[in-house]
Amino acid sequence: DVTDDAACARLVEQALARFGRLTTLVNSAGVRPVAADPAPPPAEWRRVVEVNLTGTYLPSRAALGALRASGAASITNLASIYGLVGGSMAPSYAASKGGVANLTRQLALNWAPTVRVNCVCPGVIETPMTRFPRSTRSWTSSGFRHRRGEPAKVSVPAARAIASWLARATDRIVGLQTNERRRAESRMMAE
Repeated sequence: DVTDDAACARLVEQALARFGRLTTLVNSAGVRPVAADPAPPPAEWRRVVEVNLTGTYLPSRAALGALRASGAASITNLASIYGLVGGSMAPSYAASKGGVANLTRQLALNWAPTVRVNCVCPGVIETPMTRFPRSTRSWTSSGFRHRRGEPAKVSVPAARAIASWLARATDRIVGLQTNERRRAESRMMAE
């Protein structure tokens, strides 16, 4: 449970017991809102922000000591293009992923030079989280690519972020999504 600081601390302890040291952390847990509500109820807002944003910070915080002890470590956070440009029908998702991108920038400054912190911000990727009817209709009828990105396409930038030579804090994986964003958003809002 990435929203439980004690659980995050236990996970770090388990990793250290198994591997002896910790050099890499990838924060990829995330949820979307249950409904595409432009004004989500407070409980739904809190759930999305707690998992997506707090669930990025707590594992990072729990791992910081072990990462620093390794001498040259990295954290890679997965956010979303919607955290950078908006456009999601779910304000809680966009805000939480924007928070992840900005948290990444801040931690990169605070935890350098022994811990590099980077963020990958993909567009829509084919995962169980994006397989729901409204999403499929919106994306296939929009100006975006007529298919979602593949998870393997995210792994390459994530691996680059883990590599010791990367200095940029955020990397976008968007295809045509930012170029066609406004037209597609208009269609999605009209539905």
